Amino acid sequence: MLRILERYLLREVLSHALAVTLVLWAIVIANRFARYLAQAASGEVPSSLIFSLLGLKSIPYLATILPLALFLGAILGLGRLHRDHEIVVMQATGGGPGLFYRPLFVLGLFMAMLTAFLSLQAAPSAAMSGYRLLLAAQRNPDITAVVPGRFQEAPQGDIVFFAERIRQQQRRLENVFVRTERQGRPVVVTARRARLRFDPETGQRYLLLEDGWRIEGEPGRDEVLVSRFSTHGLRMASGPPELARIKKDALPTGILLASSRNDDRAELQWRLSLPVATLLLLLLAVPLARSLPREGRYAGLLSGILFFIVYYNLLATVQAWVERGRFPAFPGLWIVHLLPLAVILWLEYRHGTFRRLRERGS
Repeated sequence: MLRILERYLLREVLSHALAVTLVLWAIVIANRFARYLAQAASGEVPSSLIFSLLGLKSIPYLATILPLALFLGAILGLGRLHRDHEIVVMQATGGGPGLFYRPLFVLGLFMAMLTAFLSLQAAPSAAMSGYRLLLAAQRNPDITAVVPGRFQEAPQGDIVFFAERIRQQQRRLENVFVRTERQGRPVVVTARRARLRFDPETGQRYLLLEDGWRIEGEPGRDEVLVSRFSTHGLRMASGPPELARIKKDALPTGILLASSRNDDRAELQWRLSLPVATLLLLLLAVPLARSLPREGRYAGLLSGILFFIVYYNLLATVQAWVERGRFPAFPGLWIVHLLPLAVILWLEYRHGTFRRLRERGS
């Protein structure tokens, strides 16, 4: 009988958790998609890479979303059972606290292992792949990042350029206008054709212009130099040296384990904190989901959201302190995980769970 009730509890929690996961995942992916579109419009990201980058970025997002989604799903599922008085019926059949904690603990262990795989292995690998895609795009400039008929500013460069048309097959721009500055003097370049080039030795991106004019200086204020050219190279921006500029989220976990740097230890502890938080938050959902007759329908949900905000902000704060050497690497972020444990014990004590267990034992 108890096994049937436990499976029923798990089914209720998982159905709500899945719905919350899909909603949260859709929100963050839509937000990231909007950012990529803005970067593609400004020429920072090739439009052909948007969906590839979006797919890779969804993996780290899922590792972060999963603990929150399971937490809210458990509160919603158990809260519904409390509101419909199904919990009372389950307790009348002889189910004690173990009826609720035991299946959620097993579920929490399984989901913690999944979150650990995502945060320790899949997310860094996806982040590294994303950086490599961007690096390859900078080494092989894609003219799809240029919007025809629109003035654009080159990333990392004081250059404004305009292209009337784009020939995709020939990978060239036509009727190009460029404005930049050289030693404080304005420079205007016009050309019939142009191509994007990357120099792997210097890490520079160039706009190779063909058949045009170059005008340096401001008419009426200083000497104006006008020259005609058949080929003219204009530096657009500097690319990152290999993968030296990758963030900590892309470093393999093995490198973090072997490192003694504070910032590497902080990143490693953050990755390990996600599976730990998954288990602790699921267990915390049991006492938070209890609702009194006069309490609002979403009292437990609001309390859970507030606690999650405090909990994750503390983790992020302590991570920053460890990274800067303001807090010892041990206990580091592990001390923050005592907070949900303390809240669980306090809520169960307030509910009288320990007293009933002593009475049953006697």
